[in-house]
Amino acid sequence: MVGDWRDPLVGRDILIGGMLGLAHTVVIYSGNLSQQLIGFTVAPNRGFNFTYIQSFRHLWANFLMAPVSGIFAAFGPLLFLVLLVTIFRKQWLATIVFWTLYFSVLGLAFASGGHWTGWLGIALSATIMVVCISRFGLLAVVSFQVFFTLSFHNPITAKFSSWYFGNTIFAVVVLLGLAIYGFYISLAGQKIFEAKFLNDVES
Repeated sequence: MVGDWRDPLVGRDILIGGMLGLAHTVVIYSGNLSQQLIGFTVAPNRGFNFTYIQSFRHLWANFLMAPVSGIFAAFGPLLFLVLLVTIFRKQWLATIVFWTLYFSVLGLAFASGGHWTGWLGIALSATIMVVCISRFGLLAVVSFQVFFTLSFHNPITAKFSSWYFGNTIFAVVVLLGLAIYGFYISLAGQKIFEAKFLNDVES
């Protein structure tokens, strides 16, 4: 927030938030796939957003809105977590209450009356989000939202002949670029192939 984009913690939060955002996407799709494998009827992916494939302008606009929605998605839960810490006086207890409430809201919204695998997916999703918010904070949640949005709401295909394959290229370039930037900044100026850095990793 002070403009120090080369702070190693910035790189760390981008990497961790991005990893958790992709993990959230994997949990959702894995839950749907596991239910299909055991013969349970699964509703279509409700996260798909058709505006991503209308034009490149719409794709770019949705990408630019992801950090904004990430900020809004972070500030509310962060303030609520601070309130819980103030009430319960212990962060670990406040975090447990926060997770329970988050799990309940997600469960009522997406898994109420569903198969037990759906509730397991909700529990994992709640855990991922609560860890991101309570442990790493605002920037990690923004990174989470960007990676999750481009990997879940944006249509991705492995077919080169598909007419919306450009969306896949866009997502790969943006997310890989952010990951490389986060990794580079997190090194704090150290060269990865220097003996000193390798010795620190081994120790």
